Amino acid sequence: MANGNSFDPEENGGSDALYFGLASLLILAVTVALLIAEPFTPRLARYPHFELTASESGGRVRIDWDPSMRSVVDADAAALDAIDDGVVHHYDVDRKILSQGGLEYRPRGTDVFLRLSLLREGKVLSESSVRLLGRGPVAPPASAAETAP
Repeated sequence: MANGNSFDPEENGGSDALYFGLASLLILAVTVALLIAEPFTPRLARYPHFELTASESGGRVRIDWDPSMRSVVDADAAALDAIDDGVVHHYDVDRKILSQGGLEYRPRGTDVFLRLSLLREGKVLSESSVRLLGRGPVAPPASAAETAP
C-alpha cells in the first residue's frame, strides 16, 4: 500500500505471526509446567519459633512448651530428636502429649541437644531446640530396650 502507516504481514514474510505463535506456545508450556509442579493446593503455614525449655532433676530432663501456642494447637503430632553424646535418638510425640505441654527425657550422656518439631500432615510447622551441657552421666536404663520419652 502507498500509506506508510499500514501493516502488511506479507512484507515481513509472516515472521511476526511466527514469533507470536512461538511466544504463545512458550507461555502455555510454562503455565502447564507450573501447574504440574505447584498445584492449587493450600500450603501449610510456617509458624514462628516457639519456646522450648528444659530442666534437669533426678537424672531426667523435663522439656516444656506452651500448649496454648497456635503452632502447638494446630499440630497433629511432633517429633523429638535427641542427640545424646553424639548418638541420635528419634521419638514420635502424639497429640495428647503435645496438649499436655511437656514430657520427660532420660539422658545417657553429658551433652544433650533436643529438638521438638511440630508437625501437621507430616510437614514441619515449627521447631525449637535446647542444649544441655556439663551434667554428670546418667546410668543407662535397666533393660536393653530404649526408654521412650
